[in-house]
Amino acid sequence: MEENTVRLNNTIPAGFEADLELLNSRLCREIREHQLRHLNVGEDAVKGMEGLFLSDSQIESTLECYQSDDSSPAAGPPSLQIKDGFSKASPDSPTASDLNGREGVRLERFRQVLKLSDFDVRVIVLCLAPELDKTYELLFAFLQDDVGKRRPTVQLALQVLADSLEDRIRCRQSFSPGAPLLKYALVQMNMDPYCQSSGSLSKSLNLDPRVLDYLLGFNPLDDQLGQFASIWEGEQPWTDVVLATETRSRLQELPVHIQRLTEADQPVLVQFFGPAGCGKQTVSRAVCHALNRRMLTIDLEALLTCGQDISNLLHRAHREALLQEAVILFRNGHHLSGLGPQERMLTQAMEGLLSERREVTIISGHTPWIPFRTVPDLASLILDIPAPGYPERKLLWEQYLPHDGSSISDEELNLLVGNYGCSGGQIKESIDFASSMARWRGPDNAEVTFDDLVESFRYASSRGQGKTASDSRARHSWDDLILPDDRKRQLLEVCACFRNTSLVYDQWGFDPDSSRGKGLNLLFVGSSGTGKTMAAELIACSLELDLHRIDLSNIVSKYVGETEKNLEAIFRQAQEANRILLFDEADALFGKRAEIRDSHDRYANLEVSYLLQKMEEYQGIAILTTNLRNNLDDAFLRRLHFVVEFPFPDEEQRLLIWRRVFPAAAPLQSDIDLAFMARQFRLAGGNIKNIAVAAAFLAAYDGSNIEMKHLTQATRREYQKMGKLLTEQEFGPYFEMATA
Repeated sequence: MEENTVRLNNTIPAGFEADLELLNSRLCREIREHQLRHLNVGEDAVKGMEGLFLSDSQIESTLECYQSDDSSPAAGPPSLQIKDGFSKASPDSPTASDLNGREGVRLERFRQVLKLSDFDVRVIVLCLAPELDKTYELLFAFLQDDVGKRRPTVQLALQVLADSLEDRIRCRQSFSPGAPLLKYALVQMNMDPYCQSSGSLSKSLNLDPRVLDYLLGFNPLDDQLGQFASIWEGEQPWTDVVLATETRSRLQELPVHIQRLTEADQPVLVQFFGPAGCGKQTVSRAVCHALNRRMLTIDLEALLTCGQDISNLLHRAHREALLQEAVILFRNGHHLSGLGPQERMLTQAMEGLLSERREVTIISGHTPWIPFRTVPDLASLILDIPAPGYPERKLLWEQYLPHDGSSISDEELNLLVGNYGCSGGQIKESIDFASSMARWRGPDNAEVTFDDLVESFRYASSRGQGKTASDSRARHSWDDLILPDDRKRQLLEVCACFRNTSLVYDQWGFDPDSSRGKGLNLLFVGSSGTGKTMAAELIACSLELDLHRIDLSNIVSKYVGETEKNLEAIFRQAQEANRILLFDEADALFGKRAEIRDSHDRYANLEVSYLLQKMEEYQGIAILTTNLRNNLDDAFLRRLHFVVEFPFPDEEQRLLIWRRVFPAAAPLQSDIDLAFMARQFRLAGGNIKNIAVAAAFLAAYDGSNIEMKHLTQATRREYQKMGKLLTEQEFGPYFEMATA
């Protein structure tokens, strides 16, 4: 007998005709058998159990079963030749590069990359059919004897697609959680809310929206990955990667090594670790470009806070990478080493994913990750991407600066390279922001200036400051700092030393051959109010850097290990943002290590030792201030580059402070005696400022200029705060005025 062909009236997209023709032949068989089971005597109707009514003519019109001449509808089901399998690969199947661009072969790509069985492919075609033609919904409802069931169920899939009872039992495994259909979320199994049965056979099957888009030729990123994922497809040649020559030569060999491992069907895990913005993503792109692959970037930090099933999302990322022919890059991989409950779940899910992937996976972060569980056959490569040195930073500035839209001189460029030991990411972000600032000024003045770059760098580095520090900007000049000339020169030497760090260490070859950093550790010693904080602000202002005062109350914790964790975050953030750290009243944190008598002493000493280590490694400026030098641990004193003494001001210096503490707009009475105030009251600059401000408020309250009575009354209040006695001898002729 001649083979019957079954086709739909509506036009089917090119490439799916063969798969749907095979599905139609099976549906035709099931419908005819269903007719025989429920056919009433008569010619007029076939009625389903739940009231669905289809006439013979409707069925014939829907399926257009072209039969041989000797067959008729009344004679029972036609003799159909059911072919095994859907979209089976032929010896000349297209390659992976051919498969991604044409709808007709994407189903075959599914089979190849996701290791699908014949039955899995049949289920996908079954779920795809109603997305191509709504007529299938009517057929599915008819076969399931329920007008409301317009989507195939597990029961219908087994009934239509399996060939025997044994085959149905075996194929039920395809709907288990660990099978590809559900593991990769190819289909969604949903329980009918109106169905009383709770078994899996009653669950309806729907194609995942991302799978449907892919099969129909659309290739957007999976919606469920969109908030923390991005796809990159471009060019990143090694010639554009700015790294030290030795590092780049070593990395250029990496794609060849990866290719050799993947050809042997061995999974590869590559880890790039280093400070933020050091080029980990750029290097990853260069590796993908060399491998002729896209790159799917997943942000693990965002993944941890999304509130969804992490394991499911990682499998979706794996599926997306296979469909996109992409390498997965997991950013912020240091979260895999965390000890929180969410981070432990992430670690377990990542270990499970790596045990299944036979592809290249890249993880980048501040520190490398060592899996707790051994992943079989996994080739792990851990590579350190160091922060760019002076030559690399100069190349980055020159590469990113607009050649025809900036007015940066060579001297200013050298100052930017030397002062800002920043990463390539920070350099690019700062230049982009500076260009936006320049365009905002208008076309007549749109060149990027040195001030634009400094301001944009400050803006870029101010993010992520955290709760342990506060920003401080200088509101004074060097003339406002009253110190002996030798001490002021010492502070200026600090600025000159930092400006020339790159010149001395990098260009002149004085780079220390040890783990010690290239930063500067300073100690300011002096009584309260002698100008230590003002000096730190002036240094920061002179170097065009941000000064961050550390809040010790948010650092020290009673829980073991929390203090070290807070310190690590402070130094890492400061390093990334080129900040000057100011530890005010540092003897509270940098105190001498005590003799160990109990566990508390041991942990306290560990905190001090850890702080010593971080101070030694820091590449920027760290300033400690204290009133009591002898309270500091001797190990800190050995690591200091400068110790600046802030002496208590003498009478001449106090008079200069009194004269400078009042702004030019302050209304001073003409007979005010500042020389008397400097001679009679032995006060530090901070106390003098407090008195001046308090006197101004008293004058404002009286509605008059600032007079001597206001100064003496404010001095009396300051004495009370300091716990000093008010004597007539000190206040002299103004005693009654002060006590009025």
